Amino acid sequence: MAPITKCLKGKFLWGEDAENSFATIKERLTNAPSLVLPKFDKVFALECDASGIGIGAVLPQDKKSVAFFSKKLSDARRKWSTYELELYAIFRAVRYWEKYLFQRELILYIDHEALKYFKSQHKISRMHTSLRERLIRELHGGGLGGHLERDKTIALVEERYFWPSLKRDFARIVDGV
Repeated sequence: MAPITKCLKGKFLWGEDAENSFATIKERLTNAPSLVLPKFDKVFALECDASGIGIGAVLPQDKKSVAFFSKKLSDARRKWSTYELELYAIFRAVRYWEKYLFQRELILYIDHEALKYFKSQHKISRMHTSLRERLIRELHGGGLGGHLERDKTIALVEERYFWPSLKRDFARIVDGV
């Protein structure tokens, strides 16, 4: 799809890339994959991936697709590192399907090479900081947490997530310390 949308920016040039992309779109539209209805008594899986032009995810159950998600990246996001794009894909997919996934067991399939790099980092980027802040705010006072007291919210966060400065971040964000 990207070569076709590129044709629409500036001078219109329909080249071989656009023709191949159009043929692929035509093929996929005429042979669409079948989707199954979700079974809320079964475990959901989430398969996420990112490339230089977009992010995508599949929500399967029992090896059959329930739903698909994709999003083209902005020019600014295309400059992000691979592991940042992988994390962004997970974040957007979970947000997109939050009604399916809320308080349910989830199996996450991702590109582990990006995570190896992420684990080796000693400093956190602004994007990761904002994801942490959003998570804490959502679990403390948003729809996910119901404005629990401080200790209960920290316990809820620690149940599912870990990072070294979790309690300090919580105090900074929620208590304003």
